[in-house]
Amino acid sequence: MHFTVPPEMFTSITDLIDAIAAVAFLIVLRRDKSTVARLWKVVMLSLAIGGIMGFTVHLLEWDKAVEDVVWVILPLPMCIACSMFSVVSIADVFPRKTKPTLIFFSSLCGLSYAGLIALFFAGKKFLVIYTFYAVVCVLFSAAMFGYSFVKTKRKSYMLYLLGILVEVPGGIVQAKRNLYFTFIWKMDFNTVYHLILLTTIILFMAGYLHSRKEKSAESR
Repeated sequence: MHFTVPPEMFTSITDLIDAIAAVAFLIVLRRDKSTVARLWKVVMLSLAIGGIMGFTVHLLEWDKAVEDVVWVILPLPMCIACSMFSVVSIADVFPRKTKPTLIFFSSLCGLSYAGLIALFFAGKKFLVIYTFYAVVCVLFSAAMFGYSFVKTKRKSYMLYLLGILVEVPGGIVQAKRNLYFTFIWKMDFNTVYHLILLTTIILFMAGYLHSRKEKSAESR
């Protein structure tokens, strides 16, 4: 087993940075027992697991059979993260709708992953299922946080919405898979996407911290 070379090596490093950022958010969340905080914990734990898996698969040259298995497993924590983030966008504004929304997106996540597995065994491009599901979750969450911001003018919702909007060009870059550039060393579309995801995580953390301040001010 050998280490990879750029751009794969830098993709692995940015995967690890994203995982560290997700763990940092988990530390911030550790004492909050609210429903929204619990959902955020699932989102960030899923991103951390995905980041560590990405770090490992991009850092080392694996046997193709092992690498294929990893690429099939990796979308699962990402699907979970997308699903729970969609539930966050409801739970923070309409707490009574949390349970049915959780059931709905958990079911969609399970069905999407089952479809992905089916395409994998059929020898087809299975990641298209995850991509489609992620787009659905992003559009839903953007609509909900956008509506919430217009309705309440809370800065926390604006930060959440910005985090989503920042992610859009990153998703496009990764989907096109044709971006390569040199900044000291050779880098690619995955490196760019992971750096954008890092920005998104930071904006989400800022939104959560601002939300705590807003709720604390309202309770006085």
